Amino acid sequence: MQRALELNVEIDRPPPLVYAHLAHPPNLIGLQPPGVAPRRPRLAAAQTVYLFTFVLICEAPMLDLNAAFAMFPVRATARFVLREPQPGDAPRIFEIMSDPRVTRYFGMLPMDALAAAEQRVAGWGAAFAAREGVRWAIAERAGGRLLGTCGFWRLVPEHDRAEIGYELAPECWGQGVMPEALAAVLDFGFANMRLHSVEAQIHPANVGSRRVLEKLGFVQEGYFRENYHDVVEGGYTDTAVFSLLARDWQRRG
Repeated sequence: MQRALELNVEIDRPPPLVYAHLAHPPNLIGLQPPGVAPRRPRLAAAQTVYLFTFVLICEAPMLDLNAAFAMFPVRATARFVLREPQPGDAPRIFEIMSDPRVTRYFGMLPMDALAAAEQRVAGWGAAFAAREGVRWAIAERAGGRLLGTCGFWRLVPEHDRAEIGYELAPECWGQGVMPEALAAVLDFGFANMRLHSVEAQIHPANVGSRRVLEKLGFVQEGYFRENYHDVVEGGYTDTAVFSLLARDWQRRG
């Protein structure tokens, strides 16, 4: 999507020779539409004033959350259904998030009460209603067992960007669950939400998460030293920042 910005510029001397042939005005690096010639609208104190009008074409924000979030976007893959988290999922989410292996690199201590999982599910619903994020429950197509969750949060509408997050039950690690689920999520983000880029921040020691991101085409674009106080480690930890652009995702087919 594009928007036009018109600029009027007055100068008191003729333009450089390359721009002086008014019968065939140049396209100034895409800023001046062909056929729009500079003009001399008035004389003041025997001085010629040249008025130039340029039209600057800019990319306008594309993020379209009202259409994308009009109803919850259920997705399906070969093995899984990505559906809206329900209050009844709280016990299973508590089971997953109370495992210290899951929260080791999550920046939070393991859950110690079912109420925490209930609040988490409610928070996802509130964020979706407010157009602030979307979280999917990853369930098996055969049987419906909940394996984990994933989704977009920290949306930055002015930059058409969002951060992606996820967690998975340990018994499902190493089975290609998250790459398969996240591929459907990224398809939705780029095609329906019209994101320009997706960000992921991970603990540098989280090798499993790094592999998932790299399988999906993410590249590391930054590294912050001791920028995060981790309650699990009880100190400051580094953060590796990955990103994926819409055009790079589209090239993957």
